[in-house]
Amino acid sequence: MFEGTHKANSADRDIKGHGLAQLTVEQARSIRKEVKNMPYGALMELAAKYKVSRFVIGSIVRGNTYKDAA
Repeated sequence: MFEGTHKANSADRDIKGHGLAQLTVEQARSIRKEVKNMPYGALMELAAKYKVSRFVIGSIVRGNTYKDAA
């Protein structure tokens, strides 16, 4: 990480694969789009697809994480 804006540092992290992020911003965008067309309770399906917990999916859908993916 280098001196710069949060957005620039986040982009750098995503490109280099550093940080604790389990998913890319693009994956988070896809999750938000996919969940709109899924029945209630389908978070487990998305979690399995992206190999993360349902809590990670829920946080993305609620906008608590991956705010750059909005």
